[in-house]
Amino acid sequence: MKLFHISLYAAISLFSSAVIPAKQPSNDSKRAAIRESYGRLPLYFEANEGQKDAKVKFSARTGGSMLFLTSREATWRYRANQTSGGALRMKLVGSNPAARVQGLDRLEGHTNYFIGNDSAKWRTNVPQYGKVQYQNIYPGVDLIYHGTQRQLEYDFVVSPGADPKRITLQFDGAERLELDGNGELVLHTAAGEFRQKKTRDLSADR
Repeated sequence: MKLFHISLYAAISLFSSAVIPAKQPSNDSKRAAIRESYGRLPLYFEANEGQKDAKVKFSARTGGSMLFLTSREATWRYRANQTSGGALRMKLVGSNPAARVQGLDRLEGHTNYFIGNDSAKWRTNVPQYGKVQYQNIYPGVDLIYHGTQRQLEYDFVVSPGADPKRITLQFDGAERLELDGNGELVLHTAAGEFRQKKTRDLSADR
């Protein structure tokens, strides 16, 4: 079995002065240490049990942005400034709309939503997972999302005999796209850069 690994790096600040005030220059090193430690925290995915739009299967918070996973795309909603924001979408072109989507690596934590006065709309003990798997997103190909607060990663697991060329990604919402000197795809948005690293074939490491 071959494992193709793709990593998408969001080069967007996950901190604001409202969260970590920097009153003195001596605090700069502390801010950098906190930012670095926060960036290494695992990303967790919440199952949608009615707290999100029905199209959303799982969601995740990544500092200043939100990630929503539907049956055929991943959407990042971000804030460009205090009054405006935008969205970047990664579509899985030609993928299986009926692919089974499930959470993997169940975490101990959970989330509660007590919004409004109608208790029938509250959601409690919403499960959290370390990974989200799409089974047979393309013929013989599974997709697994995972990562940290700073970097979302996703792996395509290609079964023997399956065609990895079926995997086609389309990005919508970027102001401009370019390839840098390392062959990485840079997606420019109003909030900063989303950087997609070059695909790595990890089958040789197994």
